[in-house]
Amino acid sequence: MLASYYMGTVQANAGNDVEASLYFMEAERRADRLKEYHTRGFAQQKLAELYARNYDTDEAQVYNLKAIESYTLSGDSLSADICRIYVAQHYYKRKQLDQSEAIIDSLLQPKNKPGALIKSYSFSLKGDISFKRGEWEKAADYYNKSMGEGIGYNLTIGKVGNYAYIQEKMGFPHRADSLMEVARGRIATAIDSCIYYSCAKDLFILRQDYHNAYEALSAESSYQNKSVSYLLARSTTHAQKSFFKEHYHLEQQRNTSMAFGIIMAFLSLAIVSMLLIWALRKRKREIELQRDMLFSLKKDLRLLQEEQKSAGVVVDSLLQDRINKIQQLSGKYFYWTDEAMSLRQVQQVSAMTKEVIDEFRKELRDLHDDPYFFSTVETALDVSQNHLMKRLRSTIRGRSNIQFNEDDFRMLSLFFASFSSKSISFILDMKDDAVRKRKSRYKKLFMDQGEAFREFLEHLS
Repeated sequence: MLASYYMGTVQANAGNDVEASLYFMEAERRADRLKEYHTRGFAQQKLAELYARNYDTDEAQVYNLKAIESYTLSGDSLSADICRIYVAQHYYKRKQLDQSEAIIDSLLQPKNKPGALIKSYSFSLKGDISFKRGEWEKAADYYNKSMGEGIGYNLTIGKVGNYAYIQEKMGFPHRADSLMEVARGRIATAIDSCIYYSCAKDLFILRQDYHNAYEALSAESSYQNKSVSYLLARSTTHAQKSFFKEHYHLEQQRNTSMAFGIIMAFLSLAIVSMLLIWALRKRKREIELQRDMLFSLKKDLRLLQEEQKSAGVVVDSLLQDRINKIQQLSGKYFYWTDEAMSLRQVQQVSAMTKEVIDEFRKELRDLHDDPYFFSTVETALDVSQNHLMKRLRSTIRGRSNIQFNEDDFRMLSLFFASFSSKSISFILDMKDDAVRKRKSRYKKLFMDQGEAFREFLEHLS
């Protein structure tokens, strides 16, 4: 469960949204089976963020609602409230203003004791709703509250454009121009440009500057085309369909190739078996003929022995040597056939095992080469385990008799994240025995330090 969540975080940080969504879905399923509601909420919120980042708003809404349920069951009210704000934003984008405002008002009630972050997001959305309704002074007041409440929170390009429009409406054109310059400085994508020129168009129309309004409208139209292409290219849903389609065809090809290979192997085995049976039967007939010839020769020899006893002794001896040689060759032939069949089976099993091990080692080497892997694992442990690694570092700094370097903390983070000793040996390029000895040393060290290290000792069990 945790390994899937950490791998999803690594893939999301690397910009691999499709692979990240698959890992988070796996973490969600495992957390659901284990009734780990908090971890399930983390995975569902991450999926909502991925879909929102790729503009699949309907799927984002589904996972935000699931995350609210999971966080509520786990008792994490702050995370549940943040997801409720995302739900309210979805209603706002769908122009369901009353439903959006009802959610925000419930969050701002004094009995809920909203924090600065919740207030900041809530006032920002309240400002958007008031702007949609044409309540300019209320919208400006909410935008001001949002920036005042939010610990470094900045309004988005669209909100800055709204604020500039309000300032123009209230008779402050210079403030409006300054705000539009701020919005221009935040443009990073075609979608940002589209939003900026849409706000500029509305502002120029308000000023009755129709020439600049037309220029802004033309730029907005141009960037809209680019934005649509970008949205389709970035759509997680489209990407996943493409991903699954491609992998489905590859899987079909692999299955077809495997089936064809198995059929060919059976046919080859059948042909070889038939050839062996034919060769054995042929050899058997030859031996029987030779035996009949020997019996016939022996019969003739007996007659000759009666007439020429001295010559008969020599001939009988030569025949017996030939019989012995035939029997010896026949025995070797059967022995070689059984040994060859057994050897072939052993080699096939060995080759399959080597292929699986090589693939597993490659995955672990990829983790070893990822510069963000250890920091991501440690961050994920801090989020999911109540700042586990931060507390460990702090506790060890207070002990003069414990000298840990960064390699020790990396190895401990992998132990805490439930990586096996075999996997850790590949990731850190160490021998299995060395990893097991290090784990035993950590256990003994934590045990000797007493109660302060009990939690860390339990994570090593």
